[in-house]
Amino acid sequence: MKIPAVAIAAAFAGGILLGLHGFREVSRGMLVLLVCCSATTILLGVISCTKSYLGVAAISSLIAWIELGLMAGCLAESPLPVDHVLNRMARGEINAKSPLRWHGRVSNEPARLPWGYSIDIALSGVDVAGEFSPVQGGIAFGICVERRRSAAG
Repeated sequence: MKIPAVAIAAAFAGGILLGLHGFREVSRGMLVLLVCCSATTILLGVISCTKSYLGVAAISSLIAWIELGLMAGCLAESPLPVDHVLNRMARGEINAKSPLRWHGRVSNEPARLPWGYSIDIALSGVDVAGEFSPVQGGIAFGICVERRRSAAG
């Protein structure tokens, strides 16, 4: 019963490796093509499964997992926007060692952790040397909450 799961995981991982090392520039058209190919392969698998062609269904399922992994690998390697906060820091436009005032919105509910809270913020800009500069990206930070012991204990 574990062999199908291993085959699926191997196919997906193989697709990710192909996406990470096979393609450097990925266009929007290529991603649309990958989505269409994946959807067609999944549809072929469903149709062949309903007609009791289980071998064809299994092969099309593995091919679909490879295509989905390829798409995930290509998306992971896609370049960040020019005004992304990491690109701006790499170019030296934002110095993390100087005092900065970040502008943004909390992107989801703060997550409660055993030592405090984790907060994710979607950035809209940063004040660098007193001047507002728009940026894209996000920042995550944690707040440590110290628990005080009662005087009786």
